[in-house]
Formats: sequence, structure tokens, C-alpha cells
Amino acid sequence: MPSYVGFQLALDLASILPVREIAERSFQKFITYASELRKSGSDIVVEANLAEIFGRGNVSSELEQAFKSKVAVQNIKPRSLYDGSDIELREGPGPTLLRAFEDKTRIYMSTVITLSMLSSFHNTQDLASTIDWALNKRFEYQVPGSSQSPGYEGVLGTLQSCSSQTSDFLWKDYTDRIQVKLKSAVPDFIIHADYLRLSPAVFLGAVDFLYAAQRWPETRKVTVSNEVGCVPLIIWAHYILGMTVVVSGCPNGDVIFSNGKEDQVFITWEGQEKKDVGELFWPGESEDMDPIIRLLDSESNITLACEPDEEEGLTSRVDERHPLKGYGTTYLRRVFNVNAITLENESIYPEAVGLITGLALSASTRMDRDVHFHSRRSQIVSSYVACEEIQLESWRVLDSAVLIFSGIPLDENKASLYEGFCSRQPLEQDSLPSTFDAFLKKVNKGKSDSSAAKRLIREVQHLAKTVLLFAHVVELQNCVMIPLIMKQGCIQLDTFISDISQDPRKRGLIGPTEVFHGIVGFLSSTALDIRDDMQIFSGRSQFLFLCSDFGWSVYFNTVGKLDPADVRPELIRIGKGVPTNKKTNERKLRIRDGAGFRKMVHPDCFPIEKGLTYTPRAAMKNSCRREFWATKSQEFELIIYVVFEFTSEYRQHARGYERKVDEILGYRKMQDVLWQALSTPECEHSAHSQESIYSPTETNLGPDAAALLGYRNTHEFLQLDKPYPQKILIFLTRGDSNLRWAALQALSGISYDEDRHRNTMLRANHCCEQCALSHVASLSGRWSLIL
Repeated sequence: MPSYVGFQLALDLASILPVREIAERSFQKFITYASELRKSGSDIVVEANLAEIFGRGNVSSELEQAFKSKVAVQNIKPRSLYDGSDIELREGPGPTLLRAFEDKTRIYMSTVITLSMLSSFHNTQDLASTIDWALNKRFEYQVPGSSQSPGYEGVLGTLQSCSSQTSDFLWKDYTDRIQVKLKSAVPDFIIHADYLRLSPAVFLGAVDFLYAAQRWPETRKVTVSNEVGCVPLIIWAHYILGMTVVVSGCPNGDVIFSNGKEDQVFITWEGQEKKDVGELFWPGESEDMDPIIRLLDSESNITLACEPDEEEGLTSRVDERHPLKGYGTTYLRRVFNVNAITLENESIYPEAVGLITGLALSASTRMDRDVHFHSRRSQIVSSYVACEEIQLESWRVLDSAVLIFSGIPLDENKASLYEGFCSRQPLEQDSLPSTFDAFLKKVNKGKSDSSAAKRLIREVQHLAKTVLLFAHVVELQNCVMIPLIMKQGCIQLDTFISDISQDPRKRGLIGPTEVFHGIVGFLSSTALDIRDDMQIFSGRSQFLFLCSDFGWSVYFNTVGKLDPADVRPELIRIGKGVPTNKKTNERKLRIRDGAGFRKMVHPDCFPIEKGLTYTPRAAMKNSCRREFWATKSQEFELIIYVVFEFTSEYRQHARGYERKVDEILGYRKMQDVLWQALSTPECEHSAHSQESIYSPTETNLGPDAAALLGYRNTHEFLQLDKPYPQKILIFLTRGDSNLRWAALQALSGISYDEDRHRNTMLRANHCCEQCALSHVASLSGRWSLIL
């Protein structure tokens, strides 16, 4: 296992700074923070334990000032998640960061800065495991002043709190600086995942060796045997701690990150050959040998060393963060520029962006809602089940592409031509436009069985999915700085993009959560387990409607006190801030529907009204809508409780029952049920007279339609008798948004008995009742019309 080698640990490691003594003297001052820290997801004991390690360094004044200016307290008023909500999205400093600002010893500021940096490159769960393991190893080796780890869960919570409060500071800027300097000495240098990950052994050594070298620059030096993990090491040692770092062994000479003083940290550039270099593959983690980190004395004798050992079973996956703006540009330059396949100013870049955008535009016109999403019959279309086409405007796709490929010009005419190309013929290696031939000839064949053209198509499809996902975001321009994970894999929309690429006549089915899950996957690798958030895989009955990480939140467009006709369920919202209960100051990274139970006895069935005419109205009236918030260990839960009172008309048909009924609603459930409903088109009356829409009069009904006094089709759903013979059932829910949501929820689900299944049509606000009925009557199949 990774171990300290060479001699018994010196006591000087404990005397770098008297951290424990300072922490003990300050503990009483900090105890008042304990409650607020716990509510934010962190813990005062965990932070004290981490400060014993990361608080020992003297942070560079230049970086500290830059960091503070970005994350400082600002006069930003928290924004409610929606009007009247107990939850608000709070951005900026929370208890962890505020404590660091107030701490005159700078111990906690040093800790926060270091954790922020480490979190911006590593998978948060892996980093928490590594820190937990390293603390226990130090305790096992009896490092003076060491403490046992407070536990994985505690470390994870503190890391999540820290990253959520400090995400405004872009560590990417320092990665760019390092890339520029290393490229001068390593001509084909490109940021690779191996350069971004600290192995567990290097991390274990760095948490002591770097601070020792800073404390005694004349008698302590640090060496690292190869370049794996060099980027965070250089940032940590040079930019944070202000030490001089030398990268030796580069083809064009040493690279020195100098502070004007003596060299202290030495990284050997071995130039380990990467597999798939120049083969048009994303530069992901490889199996390169992890380095050995050593602490030397003034005579260059090895004092301590940490060596890698595979038996520990720890992983160090890279979750590099990049703003949405320019995300695709950086991705393309890494894929196309590995081993200098291309230069940054070559025409292949705007050509590729044109093809990517064209494919995304073509895909945006070929999406349909998957109404079978709740069952294992997904992707199967029954002839009697209606399917809604998703209408995503082309300007949304173009805006997304311009933002994601910022720095590379987007020619809209070229994108339009490529859209036509993708809509007429398959995107295959034999049909790939000849404009890519010269580029493909530069690609190394390597050991892969896949041709260069197929590899290019795979990258085009991935980036087209990325553009399409973020084209669904409302007010995308407000999200330019959301810190996303640089990655290749994205399972959402994968089958859809692949299918429509191969067959230009094909359309694809999209589930109600697919875009949500896709975007959350770019924001977080820890806040969401997709399998646990899908009905067909999970044993849960209530599911998420908001996920947050790194100070940003993604949530469904159904969230808020809205009428269903005002909601486009295919769109997604992103807000800056962490969900916080304004009454208790508790912060959580997830919100899901809560589990509730109806208290009132409901009628077995609702009567129907038949005849030649009827009057559009509401058979019930919403008298109460309350929200009940609950706090769980990892998330908030919300129950929306609504009560509907019977009208005098309905009471005559419901003798023996209470004069009201209740329902339990939830925003995730609203997303699912609205996904299964179609909406009526705008009618001509809306352009001439609002009176005909908002002041209804007696309306034609006809023999093939009936009006139901209520919002539940219990008669057919419970198979109490033969199905109603009428083609159309009109639900009298007019003018009451909560009643319309209750009707949608009651009508959700698909009967696989064709005689009993009814499709659901929701009357839009700009469509009168007569036109809504006429529209439904023109369609095939059996229908429920929600007024």
C-alpha cells in the first residue's frame, strides 16, 4: 500500500503551524456556527479536521485576493423558487465560506481554497473517499497531530457545501495558464485527463510534503516521478502556496513556474505515450503508471515517500469543470488537436460546428413525446395512443450552438445546409461531406476497428446531443457560467440521435425526464442516480423535480403555481443558487415529490351530462391549496395538498358524501402527466374576441360527446361497467388550474385495452370550448377533453 518510506516520521510535520492549538482556542467562537454549518450540509467537526490538514499552508496573497473578489458577499437578494415558495435559490457564500472570511488566522480560507480547487478537477465522491482514506492513513502511521477521519459522508457533505459556495471562481483559468507554459516546451501538449487527476498516493504525500516544503524551503524539496496529476499539483504548489515548481525533462527544456525564489517542487516529464493519441478519441484516463512523490532533505536524501499500490481499490475519476460558454470549443480543440492533428485556426473547426448544429437542427424537428415512459413498453407505439410532436424552435438550437461553441464562428447558412443534408440522407462514413476528407487523412488509424469517419461522426453526434439538450433551457443566456463536467459520455438522447442519423425518415421518442437527466448529468456526477429516479428501474413512488450542484440548480418547467396550459413540459429551467428553506436556512441539493394520502372519501363515479348542448363550467371549486415541506437527510420533499368543494349542482348527485374532495399533487408528477396530454391549437376567435373564450355561453355538444361533472373517469378506469359509448368525454374543470392538474393526474396512464383507453386533450388558453371540441372530434380514437 502507499506508505511513508525511509525513516520514522519527523515531528516537524506537526509544527508547520500550531493548527490544533489555534483550532482549540477558536473552537468556542466557532461553536455558534455549528447549527448553520449542519443545515448547509457541512459539519463543524469535519471542517476542523480538514483544517488541520489543509489549513497549514500560507496562501499566495495574489490568489487569495482573486478568490475573495469572486466569491465575496454580494448584495444579491435570494430568489424564490417560485412565487409563494418556502424554498429559495441562494447564491454566493454560505456558512462555510463566511466562516473562512471571518477567520483571522486564515486557516479556514486556506482550507476552502484548496478544497475548491481539488473539487474542480475530481469526481466529488472519489475525492471524498481519497480524503477519508488519507486521513485514516495518517492516523494509522501516527503522524504527529493527526486525527481519524470524520467519515466519508461528513467529508462528502463538506466538499459539496464548499463547491456550491465557491463555484464562481474558475480554476479553468489556471489550467489555461499551465497549458500555455507547458505547450512552449512540449509542442504537442494538450490537456489530458491523466494530467488532471491526483492519484491517492500522490494526494497522501502532498497533504504533508507540500506544506513541509513551504515551511522549510531551504531544507525540504518535493519530487514527483512523472506528469500524472501535474495540473492540480502545479496549481496547489505554485498558484495557491506560492512555491516555485519546475517541470523537468520536457522536449524543449524545463518549464519553471517561479515565485522568484528557490526551486522547491520538481515534476519529471516522462512523456508517457498515450494510447489512441491522434486517433480522434476524447483524451480520457489511461492506465499510465501513477507517480511516486518524495520529500527530500537539503542533501537530496529521500526523507519520506509515497508509492502507488493497486490494492487500495480507490479510484480518482476526473470531473473537470468548464463553463457552458465555450464548452464545445474546448471539447473540439482537445479531440481534433491531440498530437497536433490540426491547428487551432484551421477551417475544420467552423465546418464541424456547422455539421453539429445542422444535425441538432434536424433532430429538433423529429422529436415526439414517449407516452409509454412509465412502463417497460417504452418505445412501442400503439395505434390508438396519440403522440404529441415536440415543437422546439430553431432559434433555441442556434442560440445553444453559438454559446457552446463560443470562439468558433457559426455560419447559420452552412448550418441550414447541413440540416437539409441530415434530413435527406444518413450521416454515415460513405455519405460524410467531402469537406472533411483532408482532415480525416491526418487521423491515425491506431488499433481501433472503427474508421476515422465513424469516429468523427461519433463526436459530432455527442456534441449535437449537447447542443440539443441545452436548447431546451429557458433563458439560456443566464446560464453561460454554469460549471459543467467535461466528458464524452451522455446516455440521454443517445439512441434517438443514432437512429435519426442513420434514417432521415425516422422520428424519435423522448421521455419526460430525458432532457432533465441529461443536463443534470453535465452538472453533477453525485447529486443524481438516474436509475433511482426512473419508474421502470426504481422501487420509489416519488421522484425528483430539482437537482443542484456547484451552486446551480436544474428543475422542471412545471415548478410553480401555474396553469397546465401555460407550461411547455419539454423545456427545462436552470437557476443559480442552492435550494434553501427560507424559514430554517437548511440547504439541500435535491427536491422530490413527497408521499401523501387523501383524507376524504371520494364518490365512486361522477355523473355525465348528455344532449345537444352544454355550458362550459367547473363542477367543483378549489378552496384550499397548501404546500407541506419536509427535510430529509439528503433532500427536501414537497406535498401539494388541494381541496375542491362541490358546487350546488354537483351536490345533488353526491348525496351521502362530504361536500368536498382532496388530492395530492407534486411537480414531478405534473411533469409526467402533462407529458401524456396533447394541447389544442390556438383558434381564430382568440385573435378577434377574448370574450368568446373567457365568457363562455351554451355550446354545442352533439351525440358523440358527453360532459362529466368532475375530474375523474372512475367509471371506465375501474371498469365498473361498460365504457361510455361517446367518443369524447368533456371534463368540467373550466377556469381552475388546480382542478385541471387534478384531472390530468387522474387521467394519466395508458390502458392497453383499446376499448377503454382515452387520449387526453388539454384546452389551451387561446382556444374556445367550441373549437376545442371540434378539434378533438376531427381526430381518431377516444378522447378526454379537459376544459
